[in-house]
Amino acid sequence: MVWKYSQLTDKWWVEYLADEIYDYGPRLKNTGLPVWVLVGNYKLYNGDKDRVLYGFRDWLTAADVEAALAYYEDFPEDIDRKLQSMAAV
Repeated sequence: MVWKYSQLTDKWWVEYLADEIYDYGPRLKNTGLPVWVLVGNYKLYNGDKDRVLYGFRDWLTAADVEAALAYYEDFPEDIDRKLQSMAAV
């Protein structure tokens, strides 16, 4: 497990977990949800954070969504690469 540091929020809030079968990439520290899932939904909903949060309302907080988006700002190439690989499946 490797922790990634957010330059924007000045906090360690995302962990990178990889396993031998699935590479889920960076995940939210408190929930384990892959960041690419939230970013993908954010893009799908044209940047509507409230709609993303509503879709995960029983699982995430607004701070979790903000953390995923802050991670994406810091490491867009990682998330875009994962989104592209998932679109090809």
